[in-house]
Amino acid sequence: MAVEVKVPKDIKEYKEKVIAGMNLKQLLCLCVAAGVNILLSLVFIAWLKVPMEITSWLMILSSVPIVSFGWFKRNGLTFEVYIRHFFKYHFSAGVRKKQTIQTKVEETNKDIGGQGT
Repeated sequence: MAVEVKVPKDIKEYKEKVIAGMNLKQLLCLCVAAGVNILLSLVFIAWLKVPMEITSWLMILSSVPIVSFGWFKRNGLTFEVYIRHFFKYHFSAGVRKKQTIQTKVEETNKDIGGQGT
């Protein structure tokens, strides 16, 4: 009688499952989202007397990014790494050199032995 063990093709892809097929990161994100939703419901429904319809939409909108931290994966990148690269690429000023035509003309004049203006 042989014992068989499944070995993933890529060892980096292996994540230990804690409860209900979720790894620890996913479970923590789900618990944080549940806590935020409970806090929102207490504040908006009990204290501010906001209708349940509006509060439920606020709860959904607030929990989607929190839960995304646990499950989202694109091109092998986790959510936080992907968001960091996204903002760095789209919103970072970066290093840009601005050269005017006049400075290029001055450089070529110096190279050929002409007088600078």
